[in-house]
Amino acid sequence: MHIITLADAAYPARIHRTTDLVRSVHSADTVVDHVRTELTELLGLRVCRFEYGTLVGRPPRLGNDGSVTVGRHTRNPDTDDRTGAAPDTSGPVRGW
Repeated sequence: MHIITLADAAYPARIHRTTDLVRSVHSADTVVDHVRTELTELLGLRVCRFEYGTLVGRPPRLGNDGSVTVGRHTRNPDTDDRTGAAPDTSGPVRGW
């Protein structure tokens, strides 16, 4: 992500707009809506949602190379998926 951010001037501008919004708005919902729109456009997602709650445990981590790490297991959907099926992203990742 760091290399992509440096290569494209639009990314830092988006980050600055978001931080300015965080400083100036009193509604968390406004910030959530803004970040949802940014992520949807940036990552080419169909949908994106935010769930309020307390972070518990070790959530899945998305690596710079697109790999996903859950606990001690790391998989790269581009190279490790042998089924050809699209990943289910309708809920939290629980593990493999």
